[in-house]
Amino acid sequence: MVMYALLLLPNGQKENMFRKIILVVAVILIVFQNANAQSNINIEEFVKSIPESKTKTSADLGNYIKKNLKTEDECIRAFYSWLAFNVNYDVEKMYHPDVFSSPALLIEHTLKTRKAVCQGYSELFNDLCKTAGIKSFVIQGYTKQNGVIVNLGHAWIAVKLKNNEWTFIDPTWGAGYVMNNEYIKRYNDDHYRIKPENFIKTHMPFDPMWQLMDYPVTNKEFYDGKTISIENKQFNYNDSISKYETQSELDKYFYTAQRVEKNGVINQMTSDYLNYLNKNIAVIKQNQIVFYQNKMAILFNSASSQYRNCINLFNEYITFKYKQGKPKKTSKEFIAMLNKCKTQLTETKSILLTVDIENNDNLKMNLNQINKSISDFQKKLDEEYNKNL
Repeated sequence: MVMYALLLLPNGQKENMFRKIILVVAVILIVFQNANAQSNINIEEFVKSIPESKTKTSADLGNYIKKNLKTEDECIRAFYSWLAFNVNYDVEKMYHPDVFSSPALLIEHTLKTRKAVCQGYSELFNDLCKTAGIKSFVIQGYTKQNGVIVNLGHAWIAVKLKNNEWTFIDPTWGAGYVMNNEYIKRYNDDHYRIKPENFIKTHMPFDPMWQLMDYPVTNKEFYDGKTISIENKQFNYNDSISKYETQSELDKYFYTAQRVEKNGVINQMTSDYLNYLNKNIAVIKQNQIVFYQNKMAILFNSASSQYRNCINLFNEYITFKYKQGKPKKTSKEFIAMLNKCKTQLTETKSILLTVDIENNDNLKMNLNQINKSISDFQKKLDEEYNKNL
């Protein structure tokens, strides 16, 4: 149709039209070639070429990869490949992992020693994702190999892609395996970008929310080899995760513990994780109590300081009034001094009314003492005030 239309045009218009078509085709070819070049980048070769100086911190490494690669898919693949090529599994720590250590310390140790167990692999991968602006989470759980439950806790990654699709990545298993207490490096894609319905065949998170399935399986069902639950009701994991992200640290631990317990505590690994959650809940609550008591103590000290200022001002009044203090003051000046004293005493009382003494016997005793002192002082202050009227 285009060629037929061109034949009907005058020669000058034909020439202009041909030029325009050629220009459009040229632009399309350039765009196609650029896109094709980008999609065909060899991530493995790129990862191997990363300068050592850019691998000292996760921020340096993540920013370098993000700067040199263009797409989310390329960055995720590069993180996976870099870990597989550069970090060895720490066999000595396999049965004594620092599962609940600080993520920052684990990341630092992993980059420094180039050795880690699953937690180190996962924390570093997760931190690299954050650097690149990719939403990800470290997931705690246990696994099944060759249909047999492994009595060892494990950690992996859940990633939410820009298209809102969730996927699982196990950077530890993707780097190699342990045989006869020896680490065998074997880079593979078997555990890269796995869908939830397939991942549940081998990986069971302690928190069923992180199965990322509408019908999460129970621990018993996982043991029995079932990947579709007949026991649990439908679960909106997207809404639950969105809520989880806005919760306080205490609420995260609390509601996670509820979900873990409800899904069945069937082995020691799950029990240990639940104990870890409950211990953190207890520590946070205790810290909150201590923080609140310290806050009340600060308020009490503020009131005490105000009360001392009031006493000092009253003593100054006594000096000028009865001990021939100089220069001599008029009755009007004495009343002004006492009014200032009254104002400070009122402020002191107001502060003391905000002091909560519940579950704090020491503060309660101090509050009773200062209130009695204030009551006695108020009488003296009123007497002196009346004398000057």
